[in-house]
Amino acid sequence: MKPFIEILKESLFFFNSNVRSICAIVLPLIIPLEIFYGICDALYQDDNDSALWLASGVGLLLTPFYQGALILFLASVLTDEYLPVKTCYQRALKFWLPLIAVYILSSLATAAGFMLLIIPGLIVLGRLAFAEFYCLFHHKSGYEALLASWKSSRNEQWQLVAGLLLIPVAITVPLLLLESFLDLLGLAGPVFTFVSGVVSSVLFTLSTIFAFRMYTLDPDRYAGSELPANTEDSAE
Repeated sequence: MKPFIEILKESLFFFNSNVRSICAIVLPLIIPLEIFYGICDALYQDDNDSALWLASGVGLLLTPFYQGALILFLASVLTDEYLPVKTCYQRALKFWLPLIAVYILSSLATAAGFMLLIIPGLIVLGRLAFAEFYCLFHHKSGYEALLASWKSSRNEQWQLVAGLLLIPVAITVPLLLLESFLDLLGLAGPVFTFVSGVVSSVLFTLSTIFAFRMYTLDPDRYAGSELPANTEDSAE
């Protein structure tokens, strides 16, 4: 098995090499979504959580669009296709339902694991990390993708857990420290919250890149992957 540090380095190199394309894919939805989050936060009242529930619901509905498009772009780079942003979104659109099922079911399963104990939660987090890829590249339903990910990720589960914890922590902690510093100066506010939300969303794509790199390490698993085509491609 390839060393964990080597996989992290490869993921970071991929991100640095393709950061412009990654931004072009995620920012068209992330920017308006962060603005919407800001509006909901401004409307939030202690005795009424409806604004927060609305923000969470909209975020959940939009995640499959840009996350699916991002994953399809990652796969296209490996095949030297370098799909345009529009094509990535067109091809990701038909996977919205299975992807949203993956996100809901995996969130519930991970939460249940953490309610039992920390270790079961971490195991679930790692074992379900490939589910998105099984949806997109093997055309599986949400449940089937989770089951396939659980079966195929056993050997890599602790590397996946380490990466999926380390990357968000390495991104979040500096932003929180910067926010605390600006708050002391009286400079923290909605603008900083918006900027930090956009920046962190772009940087968090490293987690997807890392998981995808882990997924491709098994030649038998990746050999069955097929980059989906959209309707227009098929017609041509």
